[in-house]
Amino acid sequence: MTPDLQPTLTGELIELRPLQADDFDALQQAAGDPLIWEQHPEPDRWTPAKFRAYFDDHLASGGALVVVERSGGALIGVSRYVFDAERDEIEIGWTFLVRRVWGGAVNRELKRLMLAHAFRFVPRVVFLVAADNLRSRRAVEKLGAREAGERRSGVVYELDRISLRPLGDGDLDALFEWERDPRADPSDRAAFDAHYERVRADPSNTLLAIERGGELVGTIASFTVEGDREVSYWIAPARWGQGLATQALQQFLEQESTRPLFGRVAGHNCASAKVLERAGFVEVGTETSFAPGLGADVLERIYRLDR
Repeated sequence: MTPDLQPTLTGELIELRPLQADDFDALQQAAGDPLIWEQHPEPDRWTPAKFRAYFDDHLASGGALVVVERSGGALIGVSRYVFDAERDEIEIGWTFLVRRVWGGAVNRELKRLMLAHAFRFVPRVVFLVAADNLRSRRAVEKLGAREAGERRSGVVYELDRISLRPLGDGDLDALFEWERDPRADPSDRAAFDAHYERVRADPSNTLLAIERGGELVGTIASFTVEGDREVSYWIAPARWGQGLATQALQQFLEQESTRPLFGRVAGHNCASAKVLERAGFVEVGTETSFAPGLGADVLERIYRLDR
């Protein structure tokens, strides 16, 4: 399938759309802050002549997207897709954003939208970053990308599309360690083993491992409770914030066809609620139930998917 390199992608905070010639003035104003470019190989790209060359190259590329702030329509940056058919990968790069959104929700949503779209077409996404651009290198590492050599005088970072497979016996030790993480529910091994023995023995349950690049990074499952089909997912604590649950749920919904499908999240777990909402789930109620791992009642938000 030929990738669509200039889609319109809409998130909660931003919209990405194809770059147009008449975007130049607004983007030049946004890019006119010298501090945006201080770690870039061309630190004077904020100047009119340099930015014009950058903009024209983007425009001619056929893969450039402008970042539009949904709250007021301001143009706040640019990014770009490049498809390499021989390597069967898409590069994401040539990005700039105004400094006021660095390191925050806008930047995270930009990466999430672009990665989710790219992984529809290719098994791998790459980023090329100048060796001394430490800020950008840390940013792609937070996504889970791994360093993989050099290309075009830059450091190559690779990020593989996730895959789903049946959960195996060899996965259980890792799952137990995740559930012992202080950021997650406490657990003991006997209760853990008994739980997974029951779950895996029931043929009506679906329990899959989430892998990225051959590494186990989470699980996703569906099961029936009092006549309602529910979905649940768990991501390794070290991999939280990398968009894995969103990608896994999107893939899982192609296999799990039962509708309505329900999901539950703890009332305080806003990140998990966002995962469900992005997949089209709608909140339909709340319920307080006892969580054995915590030894306390927990307020749960209940979500439903009908399509």
